[in-house]
Amino acid sequence: MRCRPLGAWAIALIACAALAAPVRAGNYSEHSDPGFGAEINILWPFPPFRTYEVKLRGKLGHGVEAVVGYGRQAWTYEGKRHNEGTIDSHALLLGMRAFPLAASRGGAWGNASVEYTAWLCHDVFHHKNGNTYRGFSYANEFYLGYAWYLGSSPVYLLPQWNAGFYSYKAYQLPLDDDYVFDFLPKLTLGMDF
Repeated sequence: MRCRPLGAWAIALIACAALAAPVRAGNYSEHSDPGFGAEINILWPFPPFRTYEVKLRGKLGHGVEAVVGYGRQAWTYEGKRHNEGTIDSHALLLGMRAFPLAASRGGAWGNASVEYTAWLCHDVFHHKNGNTYRGFSYANEFYLGYAWYLGSSPVYLLPQWNAGFYSYKAYQLPLDDDYVFDFLPKLTLGMDF
């Protein structure tokens, strides 16, 4: 059974809003409440994954931020969990980040975050069987992270644990690898404005 992208997006949106209701967004003890920020993925541009991400964040309200960005995946997979081959994927990233412990715990706990990001992709997948598959896909990524600010500067490192899976592909690959979860660490460098 395939999940409709709009349904998955609505569930994630409601979950982030519910978690963030009583929280003040981005008030990290020594840091001002940022209205906007920018981030880049600094771990995965390197092999084996070659995933590039640039994200902009904007405050939506108390304890919740919108995330918009661009992502590109250009990697080769060999194994049994997914289709073997090389992917070249460009994506619009849309998501939300919440800080559920900022008000209740305060202090250092205010930097803990949960995030959902949808990858709205156009893929070109060169399968090892010699066929090339093209089309749109919808990937879901859930993150649990903690922002480490560098002194009193607005610059931070955000290590995150990622759980991601595809829920839709407009093209049919030999192995149906939708809903196969992958768990990977991620490291982002960001700056508040």
